[in-house]
Amino acid sequence: MVESEKFVEYEGRIKFLSLLPKNAICAEFGVYAGRFMRHIIKDTHPSKLYLVDPYWKVYGDKYWWSNKNTLDVFLKAVYRVKKYDNDKCITFVIDTDINFLNDIKDYFFDWIYLDSSHEYEETLKELDAVKLKMKPEGLICGHDFAPNPKHKHHGVAKAINKWLGVNKDYKLYIRDNHSQWIIKRK
Repeated sequence: MVESEKFVEYEGRIKFLSLLPKNAICAEFGVYAGRFMRHIIKDTHPSKLYLVDPYWKVYGDKYWWSNKNTLDVFLKAVYRVKKYDNDKCITFVIDTDINFLNDIKDYFFDWIYLDSSHEYEETLKELDAVKLKMKPEGLICGHDFAPNPKHKHHGVAKAINKWLGVNKDYKLYIRDNHSQWIIKRK
């Protein structure tokens, strides 16, 4: 297992955002109803934020894990965007993150927050695709780093450890007690 440089404990998940650059070009992959997105806007004041989630394109009418209607969940996210996007910096993308990244120029993002499929193979593909789109000082970060092999989101930790074993010029910089993580170049 790859060790992180630092482990931090916060009272709440939102404090993690203080580690991310402000006024950045960034993206959140795996938006769902947009609960975390509102904190991204309020706490990081992005210059441009892409919210990428496939909604019905991948999941159909209902999510398999919650049986919630994908259109209803999307509309909740849109409502939250309208409420918090005072600077009009947000672009919604209804597609997979891999498809979205194919149309983005290299070295574009300051940071990307992954909270999407949580599956091992998919997360490996995301990390490879994201790597090409990050500025040299960019941060690849996300949620649900679960080192316990019995945890339902273990695929994230397994993929990160595998990816870092191949991409030796990157390091798991930080993890927190809310299973969030940051990878950056050494």
